[in-house]
Amino acid sequence: AFDGPAPSILEAAPPTDSVLNPFSVYRKGEALLRRQLAALAGWHLVNIIRAYELSDEPVDVLNRQTPGELIEIIIAAVRNTQPDFVER
Repeated sequence: AFDGPAPSILEAAPPTDSVLNPFSVYRKGEALLRRQLAALAGWHLVNIIRAYELSDEPVDVLNRQTPGELIEIIIAAVRNTQPDFVER
C-alpha cells in the first residue's frame, strides 16, 4: 500500500526561450549550424547562449556584441561542451 501519490518530478525549464538547439544542429554539421545562426537576429543568439549556458558573460555584455561575435561564442562552446541534455 502507498501513503499517497508519488511526488511530482519537474524538470527545470531553460531561463529563456531558444529558437534552436545548437547541439542538435551541430551534430548535423558545423556549417549548417553557422548558416542557421547567421539567419537569426542578435537577440535570438543571446537567448541561445543564455538558454544553453554557453557563456558566463552578463546579458548586457552579450547584447553589445555583434552577431558574428555571438555566433563564435556559440560555435566554440558547442564544440567544447557536452550538454547535460540535448533536447529542450
